[in-house]
Amino acid sequence: ATRLLQAGDAEGANQRLEPIAKANAELASVQHLLGVAKFRLGKNDEAVESLKLATSLAADVKLYADDLKAIEDALSKANEGKQNSEN
Repeated sequence: ATRLLQAGDAEGANQRLEPIAKANAELASVQHLLGVAKFRLGKNDEAVESLKLATSLAADVKLYADDLKAIEDALSKANEGKQNSEN
């Protein structure tokens, strides 16, 4: 799944990760990768949910918290841009 993400195949990574994540919800690394794949697919709510779970499962892994913050910041900026263009 990591190689698929690196190659830009977020859909392929997502398809491989979803069943693993469902069967092994406690694996922070799987939740993290699934969150990244979901974000790249534009499934933002699901991405944040997976990344929050990864962060809660492995609070000591800075990468997970950093990626969660980066995605939340990107979504916040996108929402600001939408509001500004509507006004």
